Amino acid sequence: MRYQILYSKRGWPLTVWMDDEAAARKMAAGLRKAGYSVTVWAHTAEGAHKTDI
Repeated sequence: MRYQILYSKRGWPLTVWMDDEAAARKMAAGLRKAGYSVTVWAHTAEGAHKTDI
């Protein structure tokens, strides 16, 4: 499973990919603390779904 982290503050959304859930949680928390709007999607062979990370 891969995690796609979408984040933005004032403009175009940016993306970071993580292969580990713990790393995705840490990255998302850090971005939120810095004032970014963050959405995390989990990608598997079956498809993608939005997570609560």
